[in-house]
Amino acid sequence: MDESDTNDNEDDSDFSNLPNPKQSFNNGNLVNDPVDDVSEDLNDDLNEDLNESENTRLAILSGTVPNMGPYVISSFGLNSYSNMLVTISHVESIHEFYAQVMSNSNMLDEMDDKIRTYYGFYENDDTFNLTNAQPYMACCVRYKDGFWYRGLVIAILPNDIHQVFYVDFGNTELVKGGGNLKKLYEKFVEHPVMSLRCTLETCNHEWSADHLFTKYFKEITLGKTLNSHVVLCEDQLFTLKLTDPEQGGIYGQLVKRIEQAEDSDMQNEEADAIIEFETVPSVYKDFDMADWSDLFNISVTHVDRPDIVYIQNVKSEPTEDPWQESINNQLNGLETLSWEMSHKHHTFGRFSNPKIGAACCAQYTEDDCWYRGEVICIRTFKSAALITVLFVDYGTKEEITIDRMCRLPVQYLSLPKQAVRCKVGNLAPNGKIEWPPEVFTEAQHLFANKVFHATVADDTVTPLKIEIYDQLEEGKNKPKPAYMPLIVSGMARLASPHE
Repeated sequence: MDESDTNDNEDDSDFSNLPNPKQSFNNGNLVNDPVDDVSEDLNDDLNEDLNESENTRLAILSGTVPNMGPYVISSFGLNSYSNMLVTISHVESIHEFYAQVMSNSNMLDEMDDKIRTYYGFYENDDTFNLTNAQPYMACCVRYKDGFWYRGLVIAILPNDIHQVFYVDFGNTELVKGGGNLKKLYEKFVEHPVMSLRCTLETCNHEWSADHLFTKYFKEITLGKTLNSHVVLCEDQLFTLKLTDPEQGGIYGQLVKRIEQAEDSDMQNEEADAIIEFETVPSVYKDFDMADWSDLFNISVTHVDRPDIVYIQNVKSEPTEDPWQESINNQLNGLETLSWEMSHKHHTFGRFSNPKIGAACCAQYTEDDCWYRGEVICIRTFKSAALITVLFVDYGTKEEITIDRMCRLPVQYLSLPKQAVRCKVGNLAPNGKIEWPPEVFTEAQHLFANKVFHATVADDTVTPLKIEIYDQLEEGKNKPKPAYMPLIVSGMARLASPHE
């Protein structure tokens, strides 16, 4: 079964009063227990769990399984904009998959244990076999792992074959009748269905029809616990944005895998590719470097190589310094722009034939958000084009497909680009022409996403030459160059000014 391991979570459900399996079965589908006092206790417990509130909607599921018969469908208090941990239990496609809410895992585990105990007792007793199955009838099904699960009969086929939907996991299976299908004890029917029917947010329609998209989606989600944000809840279909705590946005990962697959397919076309790469004036405004003071704070937003980095100014507390106040205003403006682009990009115009130097709004794979960009390279193949975008406010670059970029409204050009490409002093490779990979890794560790003091060493060259220093230690008057560990370890050297 597409069943995932679940963590124990505290829950108020109580199945401890489930009666010992010594009850009589009638000729119908559900099993009634003559032990009235025990049944009433269980019924009270379940009814308490299922009390409706403003956040709980009960409905009949529509879609692949158009009717859930006697089962209860609950949204478990979730609605649009809810956040939750989920485990993906079954995948049909990115348009339809099933998720179990982790906060309900203890409830599901306890119910499964009771069902297994209950039906394990009657496993070989044909008296309780479901012999009069009808569509949308609740049942208990023995899965290929030998355990019993709640099911719903979807269709009756020749030769006593039944199509059964596993209501707590989302998968469907053809099951031979006889001892594999049992009548379901009525108290198990009253418990809500534990799998939510979901669809993935922000999926490209053309790609979503591709079998590779579903294949990759299964590989990176099935059986895994993910962060989810409910974008929309309508008719018990949950539109989710999924994020892997370690790997990032699921949709971004899918896009990256599809691009890699397409890029692999394009290898045979590589010789015929038309590559456009040229330097053109940027449409974005630059900082006025003359406003920079002798010593200022910067954040390294991207490392191109050990001696070339992108830096961004650092916001400070409100100040009377007009230059610093301008920095604060611009960084606040960037936050506003970033939010608007991620929420409104679908209203922007689309590119049909982007050109080098074009300003754009582009989606970054690592977080699926949209940022200001500039086209710096285009590789055109027989069947597609790959576009390299520089994210001008951070310095990162990414090769993307045209469906992940759109035109940038002109009002978003008024804010100067917030990342500046800089040369780190006279840092140079130690005895080599190129930087070895291990030095690049160490530079990433030293510089990336950290705050430093900086001074402008030479503003007449391109890129701008700066010196960066570690934050001043208490009791010391002079900061230490941030790249000094590279020099000490022999990974780099300081070139002479004339090199």
